[in-house]
Amino acid sequence: YFATVHGWDTSAYELFPPTAKAARANIERSGLAERIELNAFGLGAKSETLTLRYNEASRGSNGIFGNTDPDATGDDVAIDVNVMDAAEAFVNVQQKAASRPILAKLDCEGAEYAIVPRLIESGAIDHITAIVMEEHVIQGQDREKLAGSIRDAGFIVRRTRKVDDHVSLLFACRLGN
Repeated sequence: YFATVHGWDTSAYELFPPTAKAARANIERSGLAERIELNAFGLGAKSETLTLRYNEASRGSNGIFGNTDPDATGDDVAIDVNVMDAAEAFVNVQQKAASRPILAKLDCEGAEYAIVPRLIESGAIDHITAIVMEEHVIQGQDREKLAGSIRDAGFIVRRTRKVDDHVSLLFACRLGN
């Protein structure tokens, strides 16, 4: 969307290899390969390799906390995935952006609870202008604390709508932007 509609350079990250393969094919078919850098790994609090459950029938809902689709059907299989420290990955994003504003769109099926704190801890969040994020209801994770930490990092935070009982959308913009 951002590459097509706005002509923005985009760095994308896809945790699961089968989904990354499908995304790469879509990017090539769209003619946007020069605008979209697809990284076949996910982002998190640290670099590591994990074995996670993957459900092909609802591949857009697979994440580090399992499948977030309450109506998922089909079998889950174990799959190895690579996660990169979000702060390390952000160095590349920041270099590519130069002085241009950076929009971070987080649609990561619960990994926001690892990514956002890591960006704050590293100071990388100071270079982000705006955030568009799905907030997932994940047992043991605190959505209010996460939103508060974004607010404390200098953003105006608004939840725009509840997608369903398990997901809402959060928009955040730096004061003055």
